[in-house]
Amino acid sequence: MVRWGGKLIETQPEEHQTCFTVLGEPLRHNGQPKSEKGEAHTGRFLACTPGFYDPMVYSSGRNITFVGRVVGVVHHKIGQFNYLYPKLEAGAVYLWLLRPIKPPVQEQFYMGVGFGNYPGWWYGPGWGFWPYW
Repeated sequence: MVRWGGKLIETQPEEHQTCFTVLGEPLRHNGQPKSEKGEAHTGRFLACTPGFYDPMVYSSGRNITFVGRVVGVVHHKIGQFNYLYPKLEAGAVYLWLLRPIKPPVQEQFYMGVGFGNYPGWWYGPGWGFWPYW
């Protein structure tokens, strides 16, 4: 048994199964592909599993992970190059959720001077930095 994953290149439904062409990537401890810029890929592979998987849902560019066994090698062309794809017979398929890209958090500090009007040790003039989140 192996656990492979990466970025989907193509989803091809056939009569009794669906085959996925995947650009393999190293996986995190939880099985999620490490799809970060500059991360080395591990080559392409073909994963087939029984049943129908909709190509609109399992679309190109999505992260996916498979668990299964390697059953051989398949020859396909990439342009004019004859490429050998390891073929995986997948028993489990996991399509990772799309996550929105969050903008980086920018910390902003403000300095203010003023007088407090509450009783206690904080009463009187003061200054400070406030982080703006």
